[in-house]
Amino acid sequence: MKQKLNILFLSSWYPNKVTTTKGNFVQRHAEAVATKCNVIAISVIEDPNIKSEKYNIERSLERGVDTIRVYTKPGMGRATKWIRFFNGHDKAIKLVLEKFNPDVIHGNVFFPVGIVAKKWAAKLGVPLVFTEHLTAYLPENRENLKNKHLRSIKSTARLTQRIMPVSEDLMMAMKELNIGKAYEVVPNVVDTNLFKPQKKNNLRKKIIHVSTAKDFHKNVSGILRTIALLKEKRSDFELLIISDGILEPHIDLAKELRIDDVVHFEGEQPIDSIGQKMGGSDLFVLFSNFENLPCVIIEALSCGLPVVSTDVGGIPEMINESNGKLIKPKDENELLVQLNEVLDSDQFKSLEIARSAHEKYGIEAVSSQLLRIYQEVLLEME
Repeated sequence: MKQKLNILFLSSWYPNKVTTTKGNFVQRHAEAVATKCNVIAISVIEDPNIKSEKYNIERSLERGVDTIRVYTKPGMGRATKWIRFFNGHDKAIKLVLEKFNPDVIHGNVFFPVGIVAKKWAAKLGVPLVFTEHLTAYLPENRENLKNKHLRSIKSTARLTQRIMPVSEDLMMAMKELNIGKAYEVVPNVVDTNLFKPQKKNNLRKKIIHVSTAKDFHKNVSGILRTIALLKEKRSDFELLIISDGILEPHIDLAKELRIDDVVHFEGEQPIDSIGQKMGGSDLFVLFSNFENLPCVIIEALSCGLPVVSTDVGGIPEMINESNGKLIKPKDENELLVQLNEVLDSDQFKSLEIARSAHEKYGIEAVSSQLLRIYQEVLLEME
């Protein structure tokens, strides 16, 4: 086998100038793989700002990943949209094939890019593997999984040599739906150079929350109501909420609850800035109604922070008595109890929390696992 494998990433979600953070966890996987393989990542995005050319191809080298984004002109109907999605991929892949022969196609999020991935894997005669992040497989969120999408997913999964959900919980949900056969859990990855413990000299204990702020999912309003009750008990803390989503309703609620003096809101920002602010905090909180394997928890643990989170999805695979507390979703009383206790606790050892996270979720660990999987599926095809 040659020294470095060529891996082609095809992704339903990938950060771009239209949706700047969607699929950032996919990008991090690509960057991790690029430490051991030659990686090209392709994504196709409908861009409402394109008025003339149907396709605008942009190519750049980003942290070791040769990244191709194809922006398509919006169509007049759904048929035109899908034609341009598929044609955009074909244009990018044909461009890649001029100088790059993929050994493995690594798809990310089965629908819709799976339709493209299975076609090109068959055409090139190379193995196809897929990482999955979609929460719609989970029983509590399955109403958002359309039957026609599920049929397409199953069709691609039958031709996929390895399905790699990011959590055990997600794997069980997918197996329950009879999606494919060959599974191996591969977690999300963290850059430990950006997310690491820092020395702290905070006048007030700092709680941090990072999310999309979509309330049906992240229950930010529940956090704020709990903070109002916590403020009645103590005054030695503050909460920072960072989000790339819509913050105005939460800002209004904080004012209504009279906690705007202890709750601060910040919008979208670079990952290194988030790493600095997370590393300078004392506690991470997530109050989601459902999840897979949240990157923000991995990042918090990598910074050595204890985590208070709901017991949903793959989160119990991440949190134990040494690094945090789990509570039932929507249980604001229990959230209050655990925030109050963890703020005062000395049982959590920052360096131990970080070391454990680095060993499980660091670039070396995850990239080594993915490289082994690539090598295995190549041997299976011989």
